[in-house]
Amino acid sequence: MKTLIVDDTKLNRAVMSKFIKEYAPKLEVIGEANSVESGIAEIKAKKPELVFLDIELGDGNAFDLLEEVKGINFHIIFITAYNHYALDAFKVNAVDYLLKPINIDDFIRAVKKVEEKSKPPGALLSKIKAEMAAGANLISVSTSTGFETININNLVRCEADGKYTLCVLEKGKAILSSKNLKEFESMLSQLNFFRVHHSHLINLNKVNSFIRSDSKVLMDNNDEIVISQRKRRAFLEEMNLI
Repeated sequence: MKTLIVDDTKLNRAVMSKFIKEYAPKLEVIGEANSVESGIAEIKAKKPELVFLDIELGDGNAFDLLEEVKGINFHIIFITAYNHYALDAFKVNAVDYLLKPINIDDFIRAVKKVEEKSKPPGALLSKIKAEMAAGANLISVSTSTGFETININNLVRCEADGKYTLCVLEKGKAILSSKNLKEFESMLSQLNFFRVHHSHLINLNKVNSFIRSDSKVLMDNNDEIVISQRKRRAFLEEMNLI
């Protein structure tokens, strides 16, 4: 199966080529690309049957590329470091995804899935974009043993634990992530999360009440979180309480 690798990082392309050589003998790498523009050119020139397609590219994203390709007549395996995209939508029909860093078992599973398909996934593009627009809000939480995928709608708060972060979910579940709280703040600040204290990042959608006298919030799971004086006014503005 003629295969093209589109990823804006040279090392990632090299890793993918190595995986293909060692674990996917039915695939033949016919080219590489590192951007939307070069990816389009390679697809048009070499007409691959399978494309490993990184979602975030330097000059755009995978969907920009796919919109420029008239008539998608190849299979796609998406590659991403951020599963806030609608990854569940990638698991249907001929489309699959690999989350960086790529796990060999996941790679083999994805390739096998494509090899067993008889029709390309062109009709799925609109479905995937619709899922993205709907906001599946999935994130990958790195742990000491790998990662867990969670829906941020179930994430109540994140608490700093040294260099790690404790992610507290609904129904009492908690995950200790190897990422620090600053990384979670960067990832979630545009998704209605707010850092109320140097140790606490909370989901504003999960705030049950605010106790002015103690400068605390009561979360939906009954956790009480102190709001620092420095963050108090900004928090109230976020909650439209001023």
